[in-house]
Amino acid sequence: MMKVPFLKRWLTKASKANLERKNPELASAIAKLERSGVQNDPQRAQAALSRLSAAERRAYLDAAGAEGAIPEPMNRQQRRQAEKLKKRR
Repeated sequence: MMKVPFLKRWLTKASKANLERKNPELASAIAKLERSGVQNDPQRAQAALSRLSAAERRAYLDAAGAEGAIPEPMNRQQRRQAEKLKKRR
């Protein structure tokens, strides 16, 4: 299977445009979270969620709740374990 970079960009752009039409608050929240780089770091995810507006946060949590992907707050022990894992990599 060949990878086609321009096709991926085109599909991503079309998907974002569709989301902006259907749910502008969710599109804005996703854009802010992507800029924050929250994909692999739960601490960044929590910090980024706190910076969203109320409407953006509500839209994101509704969408994430439907998928079951709401990041849970970390306690001290979980943060330490995450730090250890980062250091090993």
